Amino acid sequence: RDSHRKGRKMKEFIDLMFNLQLFADVNPVNVTSQTDTGKDMSPTMKTFYDTTLLENAREQMVFTQFGLKQPMHGNKVEWRKFDTFSKATTPLTEGVTPDGNTVNMTKIEASINQYGDYTTISDRLELEAVDPIIVGVTEEHGAQAGDTLDVITRNEVITGTNVIYAGGKTSRAALTSADVVTATLVNQAFTFLKKMKAPTINGDYIAIIHPSCSYDLRECD
Repeated sequence: RDSHRKGRKMKEFIDLMFNLQLFADVNPVNVTSQTDTGKDMSPTMKTFYDTTLLENAREQMVFTQFGLKQPMHGNKVEWRKFDTFSKATTPLTEGVTPDGNTVNMTKIEASINQYGDYTTISDRLELEAVDPIIVGVTEEHGAQAGDTLDVITRNEVITGTNVIYAGGKTSRAALTSADVVTATLVNQAFTFLKKMKAPTINGDYIAIIHPSCSYDLRECD
């Protein structure tokens, strides 16, 4: 027992001799957030700079794809069409020349407007900036041009007078949140287009609706 006790005492003495931390001063641990004088580590903590630019979310442009594009000359455009003749349902009389018909033409006019925008970049900004400024600005102006044309086309389309409003309303201003798109309303619009001999696109009529209207239509019983 004495030998065992002496061995244990010797081990504790050796552990004490080699535990150098007992003789060290108590110092604070340097951490990344320290900015105190004499222990400021902020100069070495850098913001990671990712050279890959984030992509902006883009609008889905739907209106201009259905328009007819053609070159223009002058500052005004005119479209013309012949009026259709009514059906000739009166039988002809032998030897009698019937009264002839007259021809009429209708025209539609519109003014041509110019739209555009630009951004001025200094030579130093282009030279010294880390990101490709010219490339980024060009891309954003391209997206802006597409959005602008789509909105202008939409604004012209909604000025049409052959309109069916939800809820039996007679104007856009009279619509409320309760007046939603339904399958019945879509069927009414289809029937109206069919009766008016509206041309189709690849055999179908095109409907452009807002995502909220799409939700209302899917929820319709």
